Amino acid sequence: MTSIQPIPVSKQPDSKRTAQRTGWLGPILLATVIILLALPLSALLWVATLDWQDPIAALPRPAGSGTVERLFETTHNGRIVTDWQLMDESVGKVTFVVDRPQPTDTGLPAAGNTPVPTIILLGGAPKGRQALAFMPAVGENAVVSLDWPMPIPDEMPRSWGLLPEAPALRRDILSAPGQIAAVYDWLSAQDWVDRDRISLVGVSLGAMIAPSAQFLIEEASAADKPLAASLLAFGGVDIPAMIEANPALGNSPWLRDNPSRQAWLGWLAGKMLAPIEPAHYLPRLNGQFLVVTASRDGVIPKASAERMIALTPEPKDMVAIAGGHIGPDPETPRILRTLSGIATGWMLGLDVVNPP
Repeated sequence: MTSIQPIPVSKQPDSKRTAQRTGWLGPILLATVIILLALPLSALLWVATLDWQDPIAALPRPAGSGTVERLFETTHNGRIVTDWQLMDESVGKVTFVVDRPQPTDTGLPAAGNTPVPTIILLGGAPKGRQALAFMPAVGENAVVSLDWPMPIPDEMPRSWGLLPEAPALRRDILSAPGQIAAVYDWLSAQDWVDRDRISLVGVSLGAMIAPSAQFLIEEASAADKPLAASLLAFGGVDIPAMIEANPALGNSPWLRDNPSRQAWLGWLAGKMLAPIEPAHYLPRLNGQFLVVTASRDGVIPKASAERMIALTPEPKDMVAIAGGHIGPDPETPRILRTLSGIATGWMLGLDVVNPP
């Protein structure tokens, strides 16, 4: 009988079997590296292309057509406070609150509303109602306060995650001036608004946005001076310098003890936000201006505040309030009271508001 010998089976070396099992990892790792490199590079390339745009032309203008909806309304102590939502094809959804005197009931069906001076308030708080809470009694005047369409600087991304979010964040920020202009257009059509006495008050972040908003209002208006007065408080120019010096950003974990990163963030912000840089617009504006600064402002660099004063056209008045920037400064209530008194006296002197 012939015996059948088993055919020997050679064993593959462990290293070879491992290579077969893991061979597919190579292309995946290579693709991952390419993606990780491509994302920042593409983002930086997008930022670089922003230099090709004319900043003023790149600022979104409101379409001028859309819908306005009343969201909520209360009546208290002779005032009507109404939350509104305006939808514009170009600058998106605009939410704002209006606080105005309640019309006197004369018993006559055709009595209508008595037009009153109106202040567009641009504060440093994210919501219009929050900014409105800091306003003193305003008497026979109306105040309109907008919600910001973007996170305020203290709430913005502060790490490398900013890069993928940058285009959407930029779009939201650049829509703010156009949203303010859209609200101005809506106000101009209301029978309770004295169209000759609409004023713009920008405080902190609002003072940075106000010049570009006023430019859009003037650009679309047939009047030489569509705004009766403009007040800019605790603001400045030169966005990169203001970002680089911002203490709240500097205290974030990603930026703490790393001035080079904050300088990089300032550079990025300057590129992204060039269309709202106040220095582009201030010399082009018409009107009457009051620029208010803080003597010990720890948020706005002194050079930025001084340059805002220099670029603001005549006629203008300048006032320095003793203290720091509102919000971070522990004396904020006192600073706000001082600001309110100065603003009221200045606007009464110009006859652009009624006595409170």
